Amino acid sequence: MKKKILALCMAFIFLLAAAGMSFADEPEYDTLADWNIKVEVPDNTMATLSSDGNYYIYTQEYNSIPYVMLRAYEGYEDALDFIDGYFTEFMKKQYPDLTITKEAQIVPVGDPGLTFYEIDYEYSIQEYTARDRRLVTNVEGRTYMFASKEVEELGRTVGDLLEEVAAACIFLDADGNEIDFRGGDIEEWDPYVLYWENVAKEIEEEGLKGEFVTFEEVGYEMWIPDILSPGQLPPGQPGADTFIGFYTTEAGDAYASVQFVSADITLEQYEELLGTLEEVEDIDHFTINDNPFILYFIPANDAMCLSTVVEGKGLLEFTFSPIDDGDFGSLAEIMGVSIRKAE
Repeated sequence: MKKKILALCMAFIFLLAAAGMSFADEPEYDTLADWNIKVEVPDNTMATLSSDGNYYIYTQEYNSIPYVMLRAYEGYEDALDFIDGYFTEFMKKQYPDLTITKEAQIVPVGDPGLTFYEIDYEYSIQEYTARDRRLVTNVEGRTYMFASKEVEELGRTVGDLLEEVAAACIFLDADGNEIDFRGGDIEEWDPYVLYWENVAKEIEEEGLKGEFVTFEEVGYEMWIPDILSPGQLPPGQPGADTFIGFYTTEAGDAYASVQFVSADITLEQYEELLGTLEEVEDIDHFTINDNPFILYFIPANDAMCLSTVVEGKGLLEFTFSPIDDGDFGSLAEIMGVSIRKAE
């Protein structure tokens, strides 16, 4: 995607007198009317709109790390361009030793009708290393950035609070009404329930070209971007009865593969097997287009894998690498959400 760096117009839109701090013994919402958003304040935290224009949620001590932060920006039409272009350059100027530990890519957060991009940084604060994570989305022309800052070696961490805060936010339209991002006939949503309909519109707006490819042997299909094309089957896939498809860039430096193994196995049994392998990390569960999947990573191969069981047939697995490549990682996220049973 072509990167655009636009002029920044920060949302300095609150009077300093309106900046308040609250202790939340019970979940409550702070309404940030000028940002068209309602933020749920988690239990036992301190929330404040600061004079620096940021909204903070402190988990240990007021005005200190660790915290979760929110800010709204005007003047950006695309969340990825904002985080991968302007904001990363801004951070490099602020922190000369800044390292990008996770390139910008789509992550499942909250309402599946929204697209969030995550990017992770590390840099020095005094003699310590700070971990800085950012989640960015765009709603009705305004860019919202959620952030968390942690120092793990001091025990100053926020756990999953960044995702929880972003997922619980309620976005409002110009009239103050809640926006429902759920698409079509989707009646319920969950951070781990993904639907192709919810990303198809953004793909069209981004100008990404591709088409669905059907793997007839197992009755599944996946959207393949035009940048990928059929390639040579890699040699020696152990245990694979059928290697259904293999797609790669022209340079051969990235691939998406589809592998099928005929086996009498359940998804739960496969997860137990994965849990015994040292090279496998971050096993998780998703429902993609109403079908259950296991997601896991193989860091040594810079690979992300999505696995499901085809009833009465065996194990179907999709592999994408290298996911640390920002552009390809974003494509891999989209391809993963597109996996569905063929019509």
